[in-house]
Amino acid sequence: MAKTLIREHVPNDPEAEQALIGALLIDGYCISEVMPIVKPDDFYTDNFRLIFMACLTMQRRGEAINQITLAQELERHGQLARIGGSSQLASAVNACPTSLDALHYANIIARLATSRRLIQAGEDITSIGYSADPDSLAALNSAKKLLDSIEAGGSGKYIISASELSDMMMDFAINPHSFSPSLYWGWDDLDAITTGLFPDELIIMGARPGIGKSQIAHELIIRQIKNGKQVLLVTLEMGKRDIMERIVSTQVGIPVRKMRQQLMTDREKDSIVDLAGKFAGWGLSTITDNISVSTLTSTAELLQREKGLDLIVIDYLQLMSDCHDKHCGNTKEERVGFVSKSLKQLSQTLHVPILAIVSLNRGSEYRDNKRPTMADIRDSGQIESDANCILLCHRDDAYFTEAQWAEEYPEKMYPKGILEIYQAKNRHVESGQCIKLRWNPAYSKYTNINEDIDDRQAQFNGM
Repeated sequence: MAKTLIREHVPNDPEAEQALIGALLIDGYCISEVMPIVKPDDFYTDNFRLIFMACLTMQRRGEAINQITLAQELERHGQLARIGGSSQLASAVNACPTSLDALHYANIIARLATSRRLIQAGEDITSIGYSADPDSLAALNSAKKLLDSIEAGGSGKYIISASELSDMMMDFAINPHSFSPSLYWGWDDLDAITTGLFPDELIIMGARPGIGKSQIAHELIIRQIKNGKQVLLVTLEMGKRDIMERIVSTQVGIPVRKMRQQLMTDREKDSIVDLAGKFAGWGLSTITDNISVSTLTSTAELLQREKGLDLIVIDYLQLMSDCHDKHCGNTKEERVGFVSKSLKQLSQTLHVPILAIVSLNRGSEYRDNKRPTMADIRDSGQIESDANCILLCHRDDAYFTEAQWAEEYPEKMYPKGILEIYQAKNRHVESGQCIKLRWNPAYSKYTNINEDIDDRQAQFNGM
């Protein structure tokens, strides 16, 4: 006789669910803390599930979450009356004395959701047993999949429903600017071919040493923090003084050599003092230690909670400690691949773009055409797989003196200070394009250059 399971009480805690919603309404930034722990399907009460889904939608758009904005969001989708009206939101706020316990409530909800899934899996496994499938191995595999789905966070936990995509389409049609890139590079041609730096994306920039990849990253950082963005720089090649000198050089226009020889004029010193006063209020956080991905993750999550976070820059990827830790892989290629995959996951968890500088091997130096390819990325093909966008940098004047260039290309002007950036990969737009920037020594920065893209693209495509 088939055994009937009797459930006297389905594990759930409506008070914890209400308290978590209240915590989010008190402090909308709490949502970044609870997102890794609890998902909409973890809520037992439909009303609170709908409210939490609306909070997630607002968080993706970068909007403030509070009692007024959430009510407007629910009303816009015809769900405010369904959840009990604005009074339901007010009750949630009143039921939660503080937002400091948001993680505690989230853990309760997630734990009880796991219990419910175990009950359901137990019933399903019992049904599999009573079905007496002649293929016992298939029956065991079916049972194992049920348990694996719970360990992975519950079946359906990572499923994006058609209704969610429908809501996103509606939001995009009504307010397309909310889906614009979080950041622009700031060079017209580069923004044109890449369309900017988007949240959840890993952008790779590679070049041989001394070509200019770190300089591009540095200028991007300065441009963003001047615009009020919060940036985390992980630099494993520069110390505090190096960073300071680069900032002063690009912002004040004093060559590093002149600073190091202490040849600044009084006027230049005054300009540095003015810059220091402005810089104190800019949103740059810097790590110069050789850290692991786990340390980077915890640091970035803390910054996001306390200040917000718009961009992470790593210079450069292969110097992170995990690339040399045998616990992260048996070979260098496996370890670099571990770091690459971890950075991709971090960008998706924090919903920020990550720009990772990578070093290239010497392959391009042995070719007649010195321009790099994706195959030149050192140590791991996993980087190529994980990246949303790969940009490769090249300068002809790094390989040719002016005399050598005149002999090799007598009809072409010597490309002094010209940096080529080739978009080798982009998941979302056309790849294979190349742009050029010009080095301006007077201001120690790269500037736009107007030139025909097709000619430059042909040079790379001819490799």
